[in-house]
Amino acid sequence: MSENRINGETIGFDVYLSENILEREATGYSIVRGLLENVPKILGLKPIGGSMGIFTVPVNGTGLVGHTGMIGLLESHCCVHTWPEKRYIRIEVSSCKRIDVEDVKRAIEYLSVLFQPEAVVRVTNMLWQ
Repeated sequence: MSENRINGETIGFDVYLSENILEREATGYSIVRGLLENVPKILGLKPIGGSMGIFTVPVNGTGLVGHTGMIGLLESHCCVHTWPEKRYIRIEVSSCKRIDVEDVKRAIEYLSVLFQPEAVVRVTNMLWQ
């Protein structure tokens, strides 16, 4: 039974913005698209062409919109969610292969440079079997 198990992991990047760069719908959409295109590649994963989808979601009573995006990966998938009212972005990457810690460090550096000085990045990691 154990020989049929897949060893993989899900990594979450939490980005807290000190300024709300997500307030404008077009900016939020562009940020999500860029993250979906770049973060998996930095982690050494392979996006599946034509599998990206980005959805615009109204935030009740605020006049703001959040975005949820997903891209399929050869190894699994990557999702990005934004909460403009909280100045928060969550990036989740699931992979059926282990992701190298050096690639995770590169992704953190990418996010820090992309949003600096507006961002603080926290990483959570869940291994699954």
